[in-house]
Amino acid sequence: MALDFEIRKPPAAPKGLALLLHGYDQDAFSIFSKLEKFIPKDFVVFAPTAPFPIPHWDTKLFPAPGWRKQKLRLGYSWYFYQSQTQEYLVDMTTSLACIEAGLENFSLLNLPKIIIGFSQGAYVAPFAALRLSDSKQVICISCEFLPDDLPIGFSFRIDGIFGEKDRIAEIDVARRSHGELVNRGVIGEFRIISGMDHEVNEDCGMAVRELMRNVVKS
Repeated sequence: MALDFEIRKPPAAPKGLALLLHGYDQDAFSIFSKLEKFIPKDFVVFAPTAPFPIPHWDTKLFPAPGWRKQKLRLGYSWYFYQSQTQEYLVDMTTSLACIEAGLENFSLLNLPKIIIGFSQGAYVAPFAALRLSDSKQVICISCEFLPDDLPIGFSFRIDGIFGEKDRIAEIDVARRSHGELVNRGVIGEFRIISGMDHEVNEDCGMAVRELMRNVVKS
């Protein structure tokens, strides 16, 4: 399955790859446009669009009479999870395969990788890091963590960025679940951005840049 994507390549041989994974009902440009400028210029920046489309009509007419006059907008999802039953209706398997195929298509698989995800993309990010080789760091923005679903013994960092005013994810759960990873020996920081909601803003971008310095040599 071919994915839409955004990409930035450095003029010389790249030192690494920043893989950007967008949130639910978004696309590649939504995260690329917010974070690309904060990524070192000697890194490739690659942002794929998730493989599963989410259709939206301008109004709720569909399938009522008059629906043909409505415009259709597509958002995209990495997976579909039923929170009430705590089960995947569609899991991450296809998305992870598509991410890997996209990197292979651009001969990026062998670069050192920093994977940065927002919201739903942040849940995917650690599993992408496990699947891909030479993963150095995962930066998760606006998500809770899944320590029970991750194996013990991986070597990459997991850092968290969370908005003080996030109204979607729960900051106490995020901080506690990240702490569980740290207690298991995972290296990483958990940063709270003052005034930030469930979003990627300028302060978040600066925090991403600062966290990347833990693994990027200047």
